[in-house]
Amino acid sequence: MAATRSRRKQGSLPGLRRGKLDRHDPGERAPAASLGGTHRAASRARRAIKHARFGGRLAILGFGSIGQGVLPLILRHIDIDPKRITIVNAEERGQELARALGVRFVRSPLAKSNYRDALGPELGPGDFLLNLSVGVSSIALIELCRECGALYLDTCIETWAEDDLATPASPATYSSYAFREAALALR
Repeated sequence: MAATRSRRKQGSLPGLRRGKLDRHDPGERAPAASLGGTHRAASRARRAIKHARFGGRLAILGFGSIGQGVLPLILRHIDIDPKRITIVNAEERGQELARALGVRFVRSPLAKSNYRDALGPELGPGDFLLNLSVGVSSIALIELCRECGALYLDTCIETWAEDDLATPASPATYSSYAFREAALALR
């Protein structure tokens, strides 16, 4: 107990060694988000132990903070050739990280009118769509993956952004329960 108190008084935390935390100006981007950080992430991803092998293609839809955090983990722990991964994102954010990791990056904002054309060529039997986006209909993506024979994983259930702006509907139609029921109806 006394040792813990003395460490805290000295400004360190139990379990952390001095010099291991990067210090940066709060007004600047964190070092991990800089290009130097992406090279370190790429290096770590190539030399880690692989826990599983995936022979299909992986399409990642959306590449915000979650996507940029999960891609190095996928490459670190799953045996997949980075050339078999495609990121489809509405904006250019994350393009440098994708390039540093050897992953194809496609800038394509998706809507009802173009999602099949944009994602269809990326999906086939045994491929995988990881949806990390917002404003893209989960139900539409599930249907597309079923038609293609691809696997699908989503972080939540979404509707089309353009539908959210359309005529106001009852709050019950936007509940998680209503989305769940619509997804279950696909069975």
